[in-house]
Amino acid sequence: MENNFVTYVMKPDWAGMWERGIREAWANKMVVKHGSIISAWDHASNRKELLLKKIAISQSETVLDIGGGTGAFAIPLANVAKK
Repeated sequence: MENNFVTYVMKPDWAGMWERGIREAWANKMVVKHGSIISAWDHASNRKELLLKKIAISQSETVLDIGGGTGAFAIPLANVAKK
């Protein structure tokens, strides 16, 4: 008699695990703290703006952004730096 069973190998859902981890570690806590995810992101954006104001970049400098993701820092710094 022939065995017609198919063996499946399940691969981990790395993207889903990352998303759940971020949500559990950051988003849920920030939503509780700020009332909504929109308010939480607005708060994070304001903190980025404050940090950018503290970074002294002149027009003669080069900025290297490694693994920058959204470019929240690289784009504003690129507008000021030489390269």
